[in-house]
Amino acid sequence: MTMKEASYIIKKNEEDYINNWNQTRYICYSIIQSQSTTSLLPTDVLKFPWDETKNEIQEKIPIKSKEELIAHSLEMEKKINSQNV
Repeated sequence: MTMKEASYIIKKNEEDYINNWNQTRYICYSIIQSQSTTSLLPTDVLKFPWDETKNEIQEKIPIKSKEELIAHSLEMEKKINSQNV
């Protein structure tokens, strides 16, 4: 087995782990929400580390920077396409 193949297996195991815990969270959320008088979110029932990292990554890049990155990538695409012609 090559390192690339092993990394695919490890990544798949991590995804399965996260999916299993998310499924557990939604089961717990359904039970608790049916008995609660207040409105809850699934993250109120169970919080996981991977929930925070997704939000942090999205907040790190301001909208202006995103627009600049898109413009820069379009410029690079034009340069690459002009070199291939």
